[in-house]
Amino acid sequence: MATKTYPTIGTNPTPFYVPHKEQSERVYTGQGYFCIQIYGAQAAFTGPWWVSADRVIVKSKVNLHRGEQHELGNHDLHSILQYREMDKDNAVQLGFSPILVDFVPAKMKRVSISIEYIVNKKNHLDKLARLINNKDFLAAISLAPGAAMVARTVGVLAEKLITAFVPQEECKPILQFSGDFDLATEGLKDGYYVILGSHNSKNPLPANQLNFEIANGGILKVDNQPISNLSYVILKVGCVKAVRDHFTGYTLWRDKIQEAKRLVQDYTEDPFKKTTRKTRQEMWEKQCLPLLREAYTLLLADVNFLSSEVDLIYRNAYKECRDLIVGKQETQKGVSSGYDPTWELDTKSDRAFLGIPEDEDMDAKLSEYADQLFESRATFREFGLR
Repeated sequence: MATKTYPTIGTNPTPFYVPHKEQSERVYTGQGYFCIQIYGAQAAFTGPWWVSADRVIVKSKVNLHRGEQHELGNHDLHSILQYREMDKDNAVQLGFSPILVDFVPAKMKRVSISIEYIVNKKNHLDKLARLINNKDFLAAISLAPGAAMVARTVGVLAEKLITAFVPQEECKPILQFSGDFDLATEGLKDGYYVILGSHNSKNPLPANQLNFEIANGGILKVDNQPISNLSYVILKVGCVKAVRDHFTGYTLWRDKIQEAKRLVQDYTEDPFKKTTRKTRQEMWEKQCLPLLREAYTLLLADVNFLSSEVDLIYRNAYKECRDLIVGKQETQKGVSSGYDPTWELDTKSDRAFLGIPEDEDMDAKLSEYADQLFESRATFREFGLR
């Protein structure tokens, strides 16, 4: 993000980046996946205008800029995060940490996030407070078709709710914490992004980044002291290279892969099953491999994955099936009565059928992919996700 001139009130237009660990992952357009969470938030208001108000509405607005080819398009997706009482003239931790964007592939060129504090002077939403604080007007954004539809529906309801219950003159946020992230050129790094806010010139925004520390519970500190005179929002970003293990529900492509594995396991695990060379070869070439190719076609249509990971899931499924067959044949070689040498796997022919280059070091790629999956699972747990 380009450097901008900082005002003394309002919010800093460019979020301050605070690393989360020594080596940060970074995603660019077409490379990797990311998640965005509100890790901490504080409201600190002073002044006479606050006397007649003791409630604040906190809402979010997210735009993934996916273009009209996707269900989410270029739409702003709204959520109501919280509606609560405030302690006048005291900094208040808002005490929530919702996931705004749930590990989506970086297929877009930019992402825009906005968190708004709206002062509610006449407590218009008191009757709906329980629904709001139960997160009934909050939906994490995902590119999956069902989740995308839910996010759009919740967003429309949230916006209509505020429009219907809060007078237009009160809908303008007192503070708007915004971040516009350029994935195409600068990328998005895992770690924290801090946005400060002030409505009072007596508590001016700093002109430069301070020695920020992110403490447990999303508390922002400078030089080991909590910030008490400014409002702020802390966004936490997670970046991974693989998400297969995050999407574990039923899918048609996963069903095809499981069906192929079952066919191979029937051959390898049933000691009483008598098969001829012809039946084994037909099982592999006429049933198992076509199922894997069907799975690949379905995987390419799954919007949760980048094409690079689709290729790896596909190759991994082939390798698992291949290794079962090879393992069975190697075992049978030592048993003269059970080994029929008339049929062996032809990996060159398999690869040609599956569209995998003959000279590709597939096993090395899959070893690296296994490491990526391991690292991703740790990141999912860090964000409280499976």
